[in-house]
Amino acid sequence: MRTTARFLCHIFAALLVAFVAASALPSFAEEASGVVSPPPPIALAPAPPALPAPLRIEGATVEEQAAAAKAAVDEHDYRKAAPLLLPSCEEDGVAESCYFLGELYYTGNVFAKDMARAIALYLKACDAGDWRSCNSYGISQGEFVESGEEKSATNAYLELACSHDYGLGCSNLGYRYEKGNYVIRDPERARVLYAQSCELQYGGGCYNMASVLEDGIGGEKDLPGALSFYEKGCAFEHLDSCFWAAFFLEKGKVGEADPEAARDLYEDYCEQDHANACAELGYLQEHGAGGPEDLEQARYNYAKACVLGNAVSCGNLGLMWEIGDGGGQSYAKAVDLYDRGCDLGGAGACVGMGRLYAQGRGVRLDRALSKAYYDRACELGNRWSCSQ
Repeated sequence: MRTTARFLCHIFAALLVAFVAASALPSFAEEASGVVSPPPPIALAPAPPALPAPLRIEGATVEEQAAAAKAAVDEHDYRKAAPLLLPSCEEDGVAESCYFLGELYYTGNVFAKDMARAIALYLKACDAGDWRSCNSYGISQGEFVESGEEKSATNAYLELACSHDYGLGCSNLGYRYEKGNYVIRDPERARVLYAQSCELQYGGGCYNMASVLEDGIGGEKDLPGALSFYEKGCAFEHLDSCFWAAFFLEKGKVGEADPEAARDLYEDYCEQDHANACAELGYLQEHGAGGPEDLEQARYNYAKACVLGNAVSCGNLGLMWEIGDGGGQSYAKAVDLYDRGCDLGGAGACVGMGRLYAQGRGVRLDRALSKAYYDRACELGNRWSCSQ
């Protein structure tokens, strides 16, 4: 259920090629007059903006400097924040500033992406008592190092973050115990950590707890308990939790099914760009469940879900274009949608591509490619395609 969950050489070559081409191929002006015309100007890409230099606010205290940097971060003005963060972290040693600076290096925002630099900043901030930095160090260092021993050593930093009531740290540590990543697998321990994370009001921890209860990982299946944790996660504004609580409502997994109420919730979550909500809303609209059939609106929501990365919606919309359901008919558009959906791992979309290649609709007839798409669908779990 879960997917767990952060040119100078080219310019020189272009100049050289342009120079050789201009020298070797005379223009019409050369042939007519014997005078060599200057080569056309070469458009160069604009130079990247200069890296920010440290900026110390004149007369500001250490606290005021850090506060100004944080205010810029809170406003998402990272180019303004970066020069303020540099002296606040590197000279003043303010832990939060080092954390923010690490985030900029980790994401490649303002500075060039630099994992080693980000990790060093996270560690500095963690050592200074910024517990979210301990979590970030544990995760990023675990991805960066290669040996099992080094990876296992990062668990201590997640433990440190969790022990200081940083909910994401508890959830990340729980995930490692659930999956056996860098630790001996212990799904019962994972449940304890997920519950602790949820108590600390981290919505992702509530979601993870709900998922293991739903799937019976680390203990008995408990659908009412799962719904309760999905609802808690939703209360903490974790949109995946909101979606699955609505899905329980639609299907009647706990109590009576209410697709009409679920449809209203999906519409709200789709407006917040939740791919699965848009996909499920489109499905209900296509099939007239929980409200009137609306094929045109189903197309719209499938398209939005597809753009947001929902493979099933790409396949569903592809079929609507293939057969002309709810609007125009176009094999070319069906091909584009099936191809995208298949690339995203949608078995149904791969079946659609296999069918169109087998029939030569929108693409050339190609039995070999058809078979390849059916084989891919089979790998993704579509049993019918395994025999094609």
